[in-house]
Amino acid sequence: MLILSGANINRCDNNGCSPIIIACKRGHTGIVDMLLNKKADVIKCNNKGQSLLMYACKYGRTKIVRILVDKGVDYSKYDKKGMSPLMYACKHGNTGSVRILLDKGGDFNSCYVDGSSLIMHACENKNYKIVRMLILIGADFKERDRDGRSMLMKVCGYLNKEIACLLLEKDADFNKCDRWGVSPLMYACEYGHTEIIVKKLLDKGADFNKCDRSGQTPVMKACINGHEKIVSLLLDKGSDYEEIDRMLQSPIMKACEHGHTEIVKKLLDKGVDFKKCDRLDKGSDYEEIDRTLQSPIMKACEHGHTEIVKKLLDKGADFNKCDRSD
Repeated sequence: MLILSGANINRCDNNGCSPIIIACKRGHTGIVDMLLNKKADVIKCNNKGQSLLMYACKYGRTKIVRILVDKGVDYSKYDKKGMSPLMYACKHGNTGSVRILLDKGGDFNSCYVDGSSLIMHACENKNYKIVRMLILIGADFKERDRDGRSMLMKVCGYLNKEIACLLLEKDADFNKCDRWGVSPLMYACEYGHTEIIVKKLLDKGADFNKCDRSGQTPVMKACINGHEKIVSLLLDKGSDYEEIDRMLQSPIMKACEHGHTEIVKKLLDKGVDFKKCDRLDKGSDYEEIDRTLQSPIMKACEHGHTEIVKKLLDKGADFNKCDRSD
């Protein structure tokens, strides 16, 4: 009715948005069709340099994306923040729009202003379908961010086993570390909650005794965070539970400090020798001391972990030993 009355179909609001841009944003496919038939301006962008295709990609209006691309709308244009339609689609997890733009030849190796790529964003957003599409089309999945973290490290930290398995199948490097010396296995052990990723990494041959810059090993990280099943996997593989970090703390000290009773039991069952303080002896020594001269039982007492204290006393831990502050 308004169009028939001679309304200006290209008039913009205060933000520079034309009627067709607003229709794309709201997902009004019929109105978009009508405006296109009336030769609405498809090149015009708003005050931020955002085009109608960018809006359709951002808000997941897949049908409209298809219509616009088929009409020849420029899908390689960037807005004032350096964002393209494909970047918007990837960032907001709109799989259908990503597929359309990739089929049309969208730049799958383009980067956001922070230097991260489309596939890096898709990994961070845990979007398996988009990650898989990008890998299959040839996107670089071995790149790293400014802190040296790879996509595999990120998904191990974010606990996305589907993407982690996909990257491992594609031979992503599972032993390289970030700037802090943390490996994919360490991330998986720290953020665990599932042992599936850890098992995959171990089966691939990931180094389970590697230390980060603080001297922490994968088993230490699992002990700190209470991932009992992961600790079991690492111990079964032969992980060194005598190792100490730069604070001279061993896995059993960390488990005692954080109150993870079942992990303490597992370490004790491995043959803890409470009579010896020599860290080279077989078995973890739960009377060994850290830089503060605190033993595992001191840490358990300090943090109120009654069950752990009982277990250590049952094993004969020295309850008369004093720390450095005594």
